Amino acid sequence: MEKLIFECETITPMFLAGADGTTPELRTPSIKGALRFWWRALHGHLPLADLKIQETEIFGGTNPAKRSAVIFNIKNHSDLLPFNLPPKEQNSGIAYLWYSNYMNNRQGFFVKNFTIEFKSNNLELLHQAGDAFWLLQNFGALGTRSRRCAGSFKLNSVTGTIDTPHLFSPITTDSLNYEQFLKRKISDLYSNYILENSSDQTDFPVFANSSVYLINNGFHDPLKAVEYIGSEFQHFRSHYQPDYSTVKNYIQKGQISETVEKAAFGLPLSYRYRSLEGYGAQINTGNKNQNRSASSLIFKIGFFDNQYYPIVTNFNSDIYLSKDKIEISSKKQKNVLIQKPDGKIKEAFLSNLNNAIKLS
Repeated sequence: MEKLIFECETITPMFLAGADGTTPELRTPSIKGALRFWWRALHGHLPLADLKIQETEIFGGTNPAKRSAVIFNIKNHSDLLPFNLPPKEQNSGIAYLWYSNYMNNRQGFFVKNFTIEFKSNNLELLHQAGDAFWLLQNFGALGTRSRRCAGSFKLNSVTGTIDTPHLFSPITTDSLNYEQFLKRKISDLYSNYILENSSDQTDFPVFANSSVYLINNGFHDPLKAVEYIGSEFQHFRSHYQPDYSTVKNYIQKGQISETVEKAAFGLPLSYRYRSLEGYGAQINTGNKNQNRSASSLIFKIGFFDNQYYPIVTNFNSDIYLSKDKIEISSKKQKNVLIQKPDGKIKEAFLSNLNNAIKLS
């Protein structure tokens, strides 16, 4: 079998657990699941039936049962170095992004080095897996809160039994800054897959209709980069109107005439009002079988020339499970279906970010 071998290192702590759900562990299924996401995003231009067939070919499937044509393995890794969450008081941005980890007092870990190996007899599929890994490494992460900077990692080297895939070919950084480096690689990706940037909304995240932003403000400490983007996000959301008044009016009167824009950041979304004796409301998908919907705005910490940079990918995808309405509920009022937001709030957040450079 032909091989691709990636030597990696964590940038921000990973919050991953083994089969028991509690013991910190770096596991192959976590990486394979993340690779599926980015492979699908890269191939979203395909008809859905073809997409499912090709995805099953490369990653395997259960209906019908099929083994994956590419074998993914974590070959080895150094010791997992424990990470305890820093105090909320001095790290409000981090606490905002990783709030569920704070709620559960979850311990993370760093890994100084870990090796991921891809093996396959199918050279084309091996290259596709490598391209998905390039996207994961540059714009994604692993584990809990991976869409909010946790689990970011960097690639230290690529080896294998085949020529290095084009996306991993080095570019001399002496003549390029991070913005130019990423723009060139994204352009190569579009050329390789004959992609065209589109503003059309899709039912799942597709890279061709996403917008990628580099926050061109480098930090020497990766957690400082997390704190920066977390504080910016918290400030924007906490001051955004008219959502605050819209939801409060619903709790008080049972009436709501407009949508809740912040639902575009992901569901469920909870509100609590001290001025209403602690009463609140929750916005969800309205689908009893799937009440959660992951954010289509992904934060990652990248590494370039010895500095760490926040990167934000905004997918123009429908996070509401293709429903026209979402649901708001409160203990004081009847559940009400409301129009789903158009997602422009995400663009408003990105346009208000200091030093944000659009890459695609």
